[in-house]
Amino acid sequence: MLPDFDPQELERQYRETYYPLYEDFALRLHNLVQDLTKPLSELIDKFEYRAKTAESFLGKLERKSEKYQHPFQEITDLAGVRVITFYQDSVSQIVKIIRREFVVDETRSLDKFDDLGAEEFGYQSVHLIVSLPESRTQLEEWKRFAGLQAEIQIRSILQHAWANMSHKFDYKAVNQPPRELRRRLFRLSALLELADEEFKTLLDQTREISQGYRHDVRRGQLNLPLNLDSLREFIREHVNLKQWEQFGIEAGLKPFPSSEVARKYFATGLEILLVTLQAAKISTIAEFERLLSQFDNQKIQLQKFVSLIKEQGETVHSLPLDVLILLVSFSKADVLPADFHWGGKYKPFFINALRDVCQR
Repeated sequence: MLPDFDPQELERQYRETYYPLYEDFALRLHNLVQDLTKPLSELIDKFEYRAKTAESFLGKLERKSEKYQHPFQEITDLAGVRVITFYQDSVSQIVKIIRREFVVDETRSLDKFDDLGAEEFGYQSVHLIVSLPESRTQLEEWKRFAGLQAEIQIRSILQHAWANMSHKFDYKAVNQPPRELRRRLFRLSALLELADEEFKTLLDQTREISQGYRHDVRRGQLNLPLNLDSLREFIREHVNLKQWEQFGIEAGLKPFPSSEVARKYFATGLEILLVTLQAAKISTIAEFERLLSQFDNQKIQLQKFVSLIKEQGETVHSLPLDVLILLVSFSKADVLPADFHWGGKYKPFFINALRDVCQR
């Protein structure tokens, strides 16, 4: 222990001065990393950030006090950001962005995968110790963080699960648990690593299938089986969503206030449209295309739906996929099962009005 190591004084300094600074630094880094990785947002599950607590700071200092002459400057993970990806192979894409946008301390950064031998399994993650480049610290809002370091961790969602679960056992090194437990931990880690690879294979196959559907749709070959991928590609290539949004507005639905927010409902709306089409015995994209040509005849039913909604003092916005779901339901009301339900996305007043129009 260092001669001048005073835990109480260090704790006071950390709580009063350094923790607020690093807490703000972690939050700003979190927001910056989110912005920088926005083009890859579909590959990212979530972001996390934190500043090391005073208790954690002192605990680290007590465990390794002989290594630190100036702990506030030498401990590199007082601020931390974590990026959790859906797939393991996305980790390298995030790492590339971080290396491009930050100054990386290579001597203190590490790739846990490289630490494992070919025959070993265990925790995998990339830990980058970063600081801000001079070009950013010249900006007024970043000046006070000049010279500070932080740790950015990038790992897949399954690596994250492994890290959280293995942490519960509190084994800091692979040789600490009893042999029988160590073997179980290694087997579980191997299974998760295999699962990571299988998810990537599934993703690749899904992309290949979608590309095939896109190619067929563009060539006008629509005798495709109706599923989520074929429906998505058909709508992207052949359906003018703005047209159906306007169709709903003309029937009395309210314009949606934000196109950005509306896009967030696309995936859910697509799923509901699919199950509605399937319940209506539509089995190919070609059949759906023929049904689309008949929707102009359903404006009266859509107007009745709007009237019922207004009578209840409620409002429905003209989201394009919602409009298509309503029109499919009205045009195929005689085919839809009596107990068919459109899902929990819609509030009871919406479902009640929809059922009422379908039953007339």
